[in-house]
Amino acid sequence: MTRHPPSSFSGVKLSRRHKTIFYSVTSAVWLTGALWLYFRWRGGVTGSEWGEVRHPGESLMLKTHGAAAMVFLASLGAVVPVHMKRGWRQRRNRFSGLFMACYSVFLAATGWYLYYGAGEAARALVSAAHWGAGILLPALIAGHVFLGRRTRGVKEDRRPDHSRGSPNRPP
Repeated sequence: MTRHPPSSFSGVKLSRRHKTIFYSVTSAVWLTGALWLYFRWRGGVTGSEWGEVRHPGESLMLKTHGAAAMVFLASLGAVVPVHMKRGWRQRRNRFSGLFMACYSVFLAATGWYLYYGAGEAARALVSAAHWGAGILLPALIAGHVFLGRRTRGVKEDRRPDHSRGSPNRPP
């Protein structure tokens, strides 16, 4: 096993490749969810001779949203070993990062529940919670990035982390 030197503060920053993938996938999830929401509430036709007719894009956006959500979860999993682990060790942006992780779990859990488990009684409430939380996601990601950039380069007074092979490791 190769030992890596203690990571610097820039080690928490996502690589260009991770940023591109993560932001592209997050944009796809958000856009397909927003379009589904639009088609669901504004795109249908009511009062036709066949009753309520749904917009044809509603079904397509829901399917695309589900597929993009799976890729989002994979891209989120890709940042755990580097971005989240290093940020946690460096005690940087912990509250914001933990909140974002829990928020993502909430979105995944409500999405799963809507697809697999929601009975009609709970569907409206869980759906509103899911899309309400989803609409806020870009603002929360922007806030997390802002807080991370604000603390970048600011070294805090903290105990040394001996788990990374520090030469001052106690016996």
